[in-house]
Formats: sequence, C-alpha cells, structure tokens
Amino acid sequence: MKYYIYSPIGRTGSKRIFNPLADTITAEVGDPSRFTIHGDPSRCTLLKHAQPNIEHDISILETWQNSVAVHSHNCECMPRLSSGWKFILSSRKRKIDAVLSKLVAKQSDIHHPKMTKRKREKLCPFEVSELEVSGLLEKYIAGEFAFVEKVKSLGAIPIVIYMEDSFDTIQEKLDKQFNKATFIHDIGTISNLKAVDYITNYDEIQAMYDENLTDYQKRFYTETE
Repeated sequence: MKYYIYSPIGRTGSKRIFNPLADTITAEVGDPSRFTIHGDPSRCTLLKHAQPNIEHDISILETWQNSVAVHSHNCECMPRLSSGWKFILSSRKRKIDAVLSKLVAKQSDIHHPKMTKRKREKLCPFEVSELEVSGLLEKYIAGEFAFVEKVKSLGAIPIVIYMEDSFDTIQEKLDKQFNKATFIHDIGTISNLKAVDYITNYDEIQAMYDENLTDYQKRFYTETE
C-alpha cells in the first residue's frame, strides 16, 4: 500500500503520521521509502529521503512498485490514479492552535523540535495580526477542500487523522501497525515553543476564533472545535 499524507498549512501533526509510517515501510521493503513534495506547486517535484539534492518528477509515484509514504503541503502535486493509494488528510480539531503554531514557527524559524537549539536568535514574545490569523484560517479551509475534491475526483475518500487522535487510533485508521521502534514519534514532533508562551495577544485571538466558531464549523471539511 502507498500513502499520501497531506497537511494544508502544516502544524497538524502530519509528521506524527508520516515518520512512523515511513520508518515502518522502510524496514519492510529495505529502502528509504519516503518522499516529500516540493512546496512550490509550479515545480511539482519530490525529494526522496537519503537523496536530499535530487528532485524527482511527480510521475515517479505512478510507477512506484513498493509501499511508500509521501508527505505534502501541496495538493496540486498528487498521483493521477488512486489504485493502491490511501490518501490521508491531517488536521487538528482546534484549528486556531494550528494557525498560532504556524506563526510561532514562522517567527522563530523553528519547524521541528529537534531544531530548537539551532534557532538563529532568541525568540521574544510577539503580537500576531488578526488579519494574518484570519488569512491562515481561510487558507486552511481552502486547503482541506481542495485536497478532498482532488481525492474524490480520483474515486477515493480521504482518511482524516487528527492531532488529537491517539497513536493507537492513527494505526487503526491507517489499518497499519507501526514498528515498536517508531513509537518515539508519538511525542517526538511536539513543539518546544508553545504559542501561549510567546504570543502576547493569545487570549484575544482565541476569543476572536471562538466568536466565529459556528461559522468555521460549517466551512471546514473536518471536525472543528
């Protein structure tokens, strides 16, 4: 089985799905079976683990014979056929938390917990723009629906996995048992930089989100809290 994991704006726990899945598959097939989609939709290329400087055309996925895991924030680049694929939509139920985490990552230039010690300078508390927050929420909504429509056009239905899902639930939804050695990924991608500790208008942004929650619940494809 081949797995395509999509996270619209990032910060949805997609690496918590991708990393143990890719590591498990690699152990099974004896090949680093993990690709990352290039962020620029106009290029539509992939990077293969252990080959960081070699870009592959998206068409490689159509002839790939073994199991493989693909991680993407760009649903413009997808396989053209659904046969043999499971399409996973990674999301959070509390959408504002993904947005604020995204803004902390942007401000700190730290996108993975292990990179925290290598950040360029100390992260100081900062205020976020309500306009930027609203824009990211709209991008999140659009990204979810674009992916779902792409998957449905291939004759498939996406599997939705939430950051709030337990590790056991993730494996049940994928119908795939992870190697025990990969269980470190259950908490291995939790950020060390919490939005509540750095965003000075955190409470105001949360309140703004809650005031519009009913509208967001109608517009997001996935469950929204």
